[in-house]
This record gives sequence, C-alpha cells and structure tokens, in this order.
Amino acid sequence: MNILQLDLADKKQVKAFHDLPFRIYRDIPQWVPPLRMDERARLDLKRYPFYRHSQAAFFLAERFPSPHGRPPIGGRWAKACPERSRRSRLGKQ
Repeated sequence: MNILQLDLADKKQVKAFHDLPFRIYRDIPQWVPPLRMDERARLDLKRYPFYRHSQAAFFLAERFPSPHGRPPIGGRWAKACPERSRRSRLGKQ
C-alpha cells in the first residue's frame, strides 16, 4: 500500500480523493454523501476559513490499482507559532 500526498493542482488526484467515499459507501443506505461543492471548497487553501489559522495536508492510501483511504493530517498554527497562541484559546487573553 502506498500513501501519496495529494497534489491539489493534479485534477486526477483530486477527483480520486473526492470519489473515494462514494465508491466505498455506495451500497450503504444510511450513508449521506457530502455535497461535492463543499468538498471542493474544503480543498481550497486560500478561501476555506479553516486554513486562516491552521494547516492541513491530504493523502490517498492506494493499493494498486485504486485508492482505499483518505487519511487527513491537520494541525494548529498555535503549536508551530507561539506568538499566535493567545488567539487560539477561544479569545482568552
């Protein structure tokens, strides 16, 4: 199994990332799929609000020939930038 970091400029990788849950859960009637426009917005590092204070990287776990998982990796800026840590505590000064 290979773990590949998602290249957001590669449309084929982004499509595989978005399509994976639809393929995995297609036969489960209780599954409510996410809106595709929301999923696309979540990968927009310049406009999505989460990325104003945090970082994330997206990965695909692949077992040839298709993807099998999407492990997300994210972190708070406050851990990497102590000067911003006051803002990360829900407004407490």
